[in-house]
Amino acid sequence: MKVGDLVTLSSYGSKRQFNWMLIKESKNLIGLVTEVSTGAAYPYKVLWPVSAETLHFTNSYARRELKYASN
Repeated sequence: MKVGDLVTLSSYGSKRQFNWMLIKESKNLIGLVTEVSTGAAYPYKVLWPVSAETLHFTNSYARRELKYASN
């Protein structure tokens, strides 16, 4: 994955309690990879358009928590 890719939570990512906010808002939420850090445990920073109240939510993820968003 690289900056600019559209992603969603993988099956593993959906099962993690850490991602409860995203799962609560929408199971099919699509995010944008905004940064990739080398050598980090959670190298992928993703921007999620969560809701009108919060506008967006950014957090870092391991590769196995994410998958490419399909058309």
